[in-house]
Amino acid sequence: MTESFQVVDATDWPVDLFEVGGSEEKVWLNDPKTGRRALFKPNVRHDNAEQADHWPEKFASELARLMGVPAADIDLVVRDGRRGCVSYDVKPSDGWELQPGWLLLAHLLGNHDPMDKQHQGHTLPNIREVLKDYGQPPGFVGPADLGAFDVFVGYLVLDGLIANRDRHPANWSVLRGPGVGDQRLSPSYDHATSLGFSLTDEERTRKLRDEREWEAFLRRGTAHRFEGCRQIPLVDFASEALGLVGPGARGYWLDRLAACDEDRITCLAASIPEMSEAARRFAVELVDTNRRRLLDA
Repeated sequence: MTESFQVVDATDWPVDLFEVGGSEEKVWLNDPKTGRRALFKPNVRHDNAEQADHWPEKFASELARLMGVPAADIDLVVRDGRRGCVSYDVKPSDGWELQPGWLLLAHLLGNHDPMDKQHQGHTLPNIREVLKDYGQPPGFVGPADLGAFDVFVGYLVLDGLIANRDRHPANWSVLRGPGVGDQRLSPSYDHATSLGFSLTDEERTRKLRDEREWEAFLRRGTAHRFEGCRQIPLVDFASEALGLVGPGARGYWLDRLAACDEDRITCLAASIPEMSEAARRFAVELVDTNRRRLLDA
C-alpha cells in the first residue's frame, strides 16, 4: 500500500512576517523543528476533497520532484483549524533575494506592465534573453551544462502536464545573492490553479466518460499568460519551448517524461491526502494524457 504524505499541524509555528499585497491572506512562518521558513497559504477558494488549493500544490511539487524540475517544497498543513499548505522558502540562505520575471523584462524592454492583459513582451525569446546570464536553480540535479532557460523550459513542461495556466511574469523569478555572479533561476512555485482544481467530482467523472468533453477541457488549458498565446494549448507551448533549446536539454526533459509513467503518477496520486478518489483519477488521466502528447509531439 502506498504511504500517504502527512498533514502537519502548524498552529504553533511562530510568525516571521506577514505577506504584503496580493489577493490572498498569507503569512511567513518558521518551522520550529527545522528552522525552515515557509509561506502559509490557507485554502481560500474552496476547502474540501473535491475543490481546494492545497492538494494541487502538493501534487505539483511532488510531480516536479519526479520530473527533476526544481520546485518549492510543499507540506499540507492545518493552522488554527484552517487547512492549507506551506510553501518553503526557495531562497538558499539569508542574503539572497527573489526578483520576479517582470522586473527582468522591464529592464530588457524599457517598460513592462505585469498587469497587461495582452501580456506584451512575455515571450519565450525575451525570457531566454533575460536568463542568459543566470545559472541553474539550487537543487537542480540535471546535467551541469544546462543553462537557466534550459531549466525554465522544464517548468513549462510541468505546466503542460498539470494544466497550470498561471505562469505569469510574477510566477517565475530569479535569485540574486550577495556575491559577484550569484545569479540563479529560482525553483518553480505557485501551482495551486492546476489539475482541474475547481471542478466538482461530478464534472470530473463526466469529462472522463465523454470524449468530446475531455478534449474540450484539454483545449481550454492554454498558455494565455504569454503574448499571443491565448489559444495555444499548454502542451503545444511546451513543445515549442523544447524546440528552442539544444539537443541535450531537449533530450533530458523528454527522458524525464518517458520515465514518469502512468504507474508512477498513480502512486503519487494515491499518496496525496485530502484529495477525493475522483480528483485522483482525473489528475492521473490528465497528467498521463499530456505526458504522452508531449512525447508524441
